Amino acid sequence: MNAEIKERVAAINSGIIPEGYKKTKVGIVPVEWDIKALGKISQFLDNQRKPVKENERSSGIYPYYGASGIIDYVDDYLFDGEYILLGEDGANIVMRSSPLAFKVKGKMWINNHAHVISPNDNCNIDFLVNILESLNYEKYNSGTAQPKLNREVCESITLPFPPLPEQQKIAEILSTQDKLIELQEKKIEQLKELKKAYLQKMFPQKGSKYPELRFKGFTEPWEQRKVSEITEFHKQGFYTTEAYDESKKYYLLRGTDLTDNRLVLKGTPKIDATEKDYQAFKTQIGDFLIVRSGTVGTYGIVYDDIPAIFGSYLIDFRFDKSLVVNEFFGYFYQSDLFKNQLRQIIQQSANTNINAENIKSTSIKLPSLSEQNKIANFFTQLDSLITLHQRKSEQEKQKKKALMQLLLTGIVRTK
Repeated sequence: MNAEIKERVAAINSGIIPEGYKKTKVGIVPVEWDIKALGKISQFLDNQRKPVKENERSSGIYPYYGASGIIDYVDDYLFDGEYILLGEDGANIVMRSSPLAFKVKGKMWINNHAHVISPNDNCNIDFLVNILESLNYEKYNSGTAQPKLNREVCESITLPFPPLPEQQKIAEILSTQDKLIELQEKKIEQLKELKKAYLQKMFPQKGSKYPELRFKGFTEPWEQRKVSEITEFHKQGFYTTEAYDESKKYYLLRGTDLTDNRLVLKGTPKIDATEKDYQAFKTQIGDFLIVRSGTVGTYGIVYDDIPAIFGSYLIDFRFDKSLVVNEFFGYFYQSDLFKNQLRQIIQQSANTNINAENIKSTSIKLPSLSEQNKIANFFTQLDSLITLHQRKSEQEKQKKKALMQLLLTGIVRTK
């Protein structure tokens, strides 16, 4: 952002109207821009929508859209063209966990949970979808039990509206940024698929002692061992009704503290405990924590020395370091082979949970420590590459957000 733009932003934020701008009901915008109601620059085609119950749909090639995107494919279509869909109801109006306004194109069926918007000739569809997606819809919510955007309210939403050539330029810039984001997302998906393939090939499948793919120099069969034979400690967590307090001594770890396969404290409650309980339930560096109830099966490795007790929704496994490399077990744990074993354990339980005894009796196959380290290092590097592209993707998304704030308000003008 150059000095001129910074100065303009500062002036607008302080209520000063820069030369070439005007004050309107939607804020300060360039003098050449109009302020238009959504219903004046587009048509709502909601009366052409038709919901079809799942058991009444016939499978086909045409996408069946709802509030957040494609939910099915059917054998007929209602619409043929280019439209904007704006979610009509649902938590996404408030939560915004996925796009609320998005462009669709082609032949499609649309149910009654998304408004169907067709821009007028003087309105660029890509410009409009970006400005609609940038809005905060909480003030337009007319729902009580469930968030809802009714048609009349949406048609009355006022928007800054530049001349068509400027709309097109803005749309082109944002579209270029979208392509950069899409490229990063595609790389992430490709790497995840690659990891999934390697997890399939680098661990022996059921009935075999040899993986399909190995590092050079390793030929010995993998040895089958019960989890109880390779752990020094395995225990379900500490239960307490004690009130939490920041001034207390020990962190009480929960399933939500396990992020990206490691322990990460975030708003973790603190309790006091007797020395006996602390010694019985404290975590150590290298411990392998598994969620036993709730988000069943989520795991995280402890990498930091902290005064912490693992809570009742967790299981702690401490592996014999002469037999197991923690990170290796973590990647084995992510493989389809172990996921299927875990699924069987959960299905055998009366409730949707697992316990230490279930996992303790599970058998796994282990190679030598040196091969475990090779495998763990390989997947760690692959994960680091995925994380790198995820960061790049997030940076590109933040760039787009910044561009939208500047371009859709006219603070930055296109040439």
